[in-house]
Amino acid sequence: MQADHIDIAVIGAGSIGIAVAYYLKQLRPSLSVTLIDERQPMSLTSAASGENYRNWWPHPVMKQFMDHSIALLEEIDAQCNDAIINTRSGYVLVSRDAESVDLFENLHHTFDQPDSVRTHTSAGAYRQSLSSPANGADILNDNALIRQCFPTFDDTLNTVVHIRRGGSISTYALGSYMLAQFKQRGGHVCSASIKGIAQHQSGYALDALHVSDTGSSSGTATCTTLIAGAIVNAAGPYTQDIAGHLGIALPIKNIYQQKISFADTTQAVDRNQPFTIDLDPQLIDWTDEERAAIQEELTLARFTEEMPGAIHCRPDGGINSNRIKLGWAYNTQSSDTVEENHLADHFPEIVLRGAARLNPRLKHYYNGFPADFTHYGGYYTMTEENWPLIGKTSLPDYYIATAMSGFGSMAACAAGELTALHITGGPLPDYADALSLTRSGNESLMSEIAALSSKGIL
Repeated sequence: MQADHIDIAVIGAGSIGIAVAYYLKQLRPSLSVTLIDERQPMSLTSAASGENYRNWWPHPVMKQFMDHSIALLEEIDAQCNDAIINTRSGYVLVSRDAESVDLFENLHHTFDQPDSVRTHTSAGAYRQSLSSPANGADILNDNALIRQCFPTFDDTLNTVVHIRRGGSISTYALGSYMLAQFKQRGGHVCSASIKGIAQHQSGYALDALHVSDTGSSSGTATCTTLIAGAIVNAAGPYTQDIAGHLGIALPIKNIYQQKISFADTTQAVDRNQPFTIDLDPQLIDWTDEERAAIQEELTLARFTEEMPGAIHCRPDGGINSNRIKLGWAYNTQSSDTVEENHLADHFPEIVLRGAARLNPRLKHYYNGFPADFTHYGGYYTMTEENWPLIGKTSLPDYYIATAMSGFGSMAACAAGELTALHITGGPLPDYADALSLTRSGNESLMSEIAALSSKGIL
């Protein structure tokens, strides 16, 4: 059997794999690059994206990385005439704690330029600041002022932080644009599953199983060998499985998180509301009867106890839509296997009641969701410190672009470019080593990360 020879095989056609392939062809058009996935592009984890971006992170390395990724995102936005639906409405963090010491300290540490963190004392000044793009953060630290500026929010809030360089995009549109550009520049997409990888004198030999007419019982399977000079493992939740073909073990885990989206028929959420995160832990507001019944179910009893903060709420689908999206990444249990459908039937009720603490008008839906309702989920592939892993491995010409946790949409551009720079030998940014496997040997950096009050998991 004759094998096909290519320069680079990118395994995984999610947002990250597509971005890697896109920047490889952009930086080195002469490279022969094949993007391999058994599924349709962006049909697994990328299809469950939160589609948000922000440049606030609990460490300067991650902020620098995300600032650059947003800049690349904005370049693409200009090239495609806003086909990616970039809505720079910011990122809002709220709390009932008027002091919020850790949060304020982190803001001043992250945004260290003069006047980059602004505390407002009047609604007029805050609204005026929103009339033009800005960086840094705006703070409302007064209950009456918050109720004036955000009348649909819970009236016990005492702190609102508006991260200005943030917003939402269409992850699918971004990936589709990069994929089309990749193909236009001569890139190839291969629909196949990887059944084996072995080192080869010319790089790596990949055994790929192609299945035709998968919707039919008479579908045929053909196994071919692909010889690649280099490999990029961008397989998302399957990263560990792909690495295992060559005996590599990576310090990553998969955690399944869920979201819901539905038509907000009662206009409970203001359409101009930015992506908002309630930082405070909470007790879900069950009735006494509901609480007693739930406590009797061993698998559900945890939901009668204090729940972690960081529940998400935002308008969804653009200016002409009435949909809203709710999410709550409270799951901490890692999964050894990747399942196609890991949804929990109780999640929609849990996330709705949690979100109603921030937007009390959502309580209207306690009686039932509208018919136009979607419940979906995806895997956070992540390291313990919640930083990406991008770059070289212990094997020659074997690279990884993984552990994008819940921030794959916002990280895709910078992750793709950084991986391509590693491969092509281009100048690496200052944050390259800190986002690679070598960071584990940097005791000073790992101590800094360990000391952070937040890992940026929102």
